[in-house]
Amino acid sequence: MLPAGVTGLRATSFTGAYGSRQQDADVQVAGNAVEFRMRRALSFREGLTVVVGWDKGFVSEPGAAAKVALFLRSNWPFSISAGVFVVMFWLWYTRGRDPRLRPIVPQYAPPDGLTPGEAGTLVDNSADMRDITATIVDLAVRGYILIEEKEKPHLMGLWSNKEYAFHLRKKPADWKELKAHERELLEALFAGGATESVELSELQNKFYKNLPAIRDRIFNGLMAHRYFLHRPDTVRQGYLGAGFVIGLLMVWGGSFLGRLLGIAPLTFILTGIASGAIICGFGWFMPARTLEGTRALEGVLGFEDFLGHVEADRFARTIKTPQMFEKFLPFAMALGVEKKWAGAFQDIYREPPEWYRGSYGPNFYTMGFVHDMDQMTTRAGSVLSSAPRLAPAARASAAAEAPAAGLAAVAAVTFDGVLKNSVRLSFRGAEGDEKSLKWLLRVRTRFLAQFSPSGAEGLGITPAVLTRCARKAAKIIATRAPRWRGEP
Repeated sequence: MLPAGVTGLRATSFTGAYGSRQQDADVQVAGNAVEFRMRRALSFREGLTVVVGWDKGFVSEPGAAAKVALFLRSNWPFSISAGVFVVMFWLWYTRGRDPRLRPIVPQYAPPDGLTPGEAGTLVDNSADMRDITATIVDLAVRGYILIEEKEKPHLMGLWSNKEYAFHLRKKPADWKELKAHERELLEALFAGGATESVELSELQNKFYKNLPAIRDRIFNGLMAHRYFLHRPDTVRQGYLGAGFVIGLLMVWGGSFLGRLLGIAPLTFILTGIASGAIICGFGWFMPARTLEGTRALEGVLGFEDFLGHVEADRFARTIKTPQMFEKFLPFAMALGVEKKWAGAFQDIYREPPEWYRGSYGPNFYTMGFVHDMDQMTTRAGSVLSSAPRLAPAARASAAAEAPAAGLAAVAAVTFDGVLKNSVRLSFRGAEGDEKSLKWLLRVRTRFLAQFSPSGAEGLGITPAVLTRCARKAAKIIATRAPRWRGEP
């Protein structure tokens, strides 16, 4: 019923499932009223859509606030993402923030005896290749390694490229005073001391297996000082894994729920993607330092300020020696200020170091030396982190050996629940529906084939978990569809 005197009144209708353009209803316009009558009864998951139009001016248009309210009411799943944002913001505000930093004061030495790798990790909560290569340079400065730069000819000397070799200068018996991550690095480079020299190219596609252990030792050292509430890498992996799984479940389960409630599946898909992205985004910033860690960070940032502001008056009054340049060079490399640090010693550091053999030509320049060091660490970072490309079968075997306890726990818990819910939604209100039953059996077959025992172990899902889930699925299917008695 519309206001009296309305003109240009017109109407049409559509019937059937979502997206259908069938018109199985009679439409009658009489004066300011429109009447619709179905010619048949609506089947399961079918509906009637009515479209009515009239000339402008007889009904007040909704304002911006009303349009927003209507949009939110029609797309209420978006409120789930808003709730996820509120929860994650609360978690970050209460658990993911560091104690407040005090004003940064220049420091003339690294705090608490931190190594370059630990200092770089403390700054960005991540044990990067820059931190590991800075540790290699630090070990060379302290006399454990000799780094040699070579020219490696190709095609009978028509062209050549640089090769680097590491030579062990101290036996394993002399490693006792080193920190755990430094010993782990030396053992990885020199096979536990069994070899005294190794070329960088020999570590290609091999050394990457040792990186997790080295990173573990770095984080364990920082945790031993109680610099973090929890290990940053574990916290990030947990939230990233949870965001991925929750987003995937919302997209998958939302598509079923959307069809059940008559809401466009796209709304649930966008909600799942947004919710997963929110969890992952906040999770990246969730690692929190303790008060001790914050005070140590202040010291590292103050030391970085000293290394990077060499043009300041206070640095001009500092006694600069070649030993000072070498001692702090690895820290400058870990913190990304090595070029500024080298510039301050251009007229002081004039002799090549005894721990690095390179081709300097007739003259030695500090800036050129640091450039060579940057090339070496860049090359080393690329080679040491390189992994071979595997065939699909080999990739599945390697994945089965990869530690994924956190993702395994999430997958093992969610697998049963998702399968139960999807089965129940598919059969709710449609007992014995042949089409739904066949669709469900295809999904079940594809899912179990995709997560076969060899592939499932890559996610930490054991064959026992798959067997238990399959039995539960069969039990649910037998209960919801009594007419079905066979395996797909």
